[in-house]
Amino acid sequence: QARANQILTSALDKKINYLDTAHEYGKAEEYIGNFKRKNKINFNISTKLKNLKINKKTTNQDIISKVNFSIFESMNKLNSHCFENFLIHNSKNLFKSKLLYNHLTRFLSCGIFKSLGVSIYSPEELKQLKNYKKISCVQLPFNLLDYKWVDILSKKNKRYKFFIRSIFLRGNLKKNKIIFNKNIYNYKKTNRALQTICQELNKKNLFELTISYLKSFTGINYFVVGAHNAGNINNLINLFKTKPLKSNEKQKLIKLVKSNFNVSHADLRNWN
Repeated sequence: QARANQILTSALDKKINYLDTAHEYGKAEEYIGNFKRKNKINFNISTKLKNLKINKKTTNQDIISKVNFSIFESMNKLNSHCFENFLIHNSKNLFKSKLLYNHLTRFLSCGIFKSLGVSIYSPEELKQLKNYKKISCVQLPFNLLDYKWVDILSKKNKRYKFFIRSIFLRGNLKKNKIIFNKNIYNYKKTNRALQTICQELNKKNLFELTISYLKSFTGINYFVVGAHNAGNINNLINLFKTKPLKSNEKQKLIKLVKSNFNVSHADLRNWN
């Protein structure tokens, strides 16, 4: 709790007031709620539905009860009467149960959520969302390696707000190299190529290259980043001051990554 308090205080000092959390993130909701109660401070909060195990034996009443419990538990822990955004954490829950979606839209209609969203991993899942008209926010992974999203994020989207996560490859991105999954072939070549272009584009390190690259995509609405301590907040603020890549620089980087990395290996769920 003490460490969470330091992080949240530092965030407020830097005028960061939008928090992304989830039922699955340990005690994060509880820590945020305790901080709010003690300091009488509000945040704009995006949280997520508990991952539900839905199968053929799951009844409609089971789904409704589990959804209700997840939402009201998060409200209680976070000391919030409404959420800026509420996400379905596991997209499989959405695609397996239209009832789950319809029930969540009731909370949207009465103002408990200002917007309803879903966390996804692939453009194929994004296409599946066309039948869910009330979903307006999408959280997805995007970084130096995951170029399958390039076309989607290169232009503004009228329907969705895109929240971009895993920008630092879940901690596998370091200053001068990426700690690749051991099963990925020829990763040393990819690291050498990234180091070379980092120098060519006059970037201090891969962190700065990443932020410059991502800031060049006009379709991104929000960046989701994590902090382990208050010092991380200051580092992130300074990092985000870097300027976006120019169009020719951006295309050069995309071409380089495509020629050195197979995007089928970009799913971080398969990394050790």
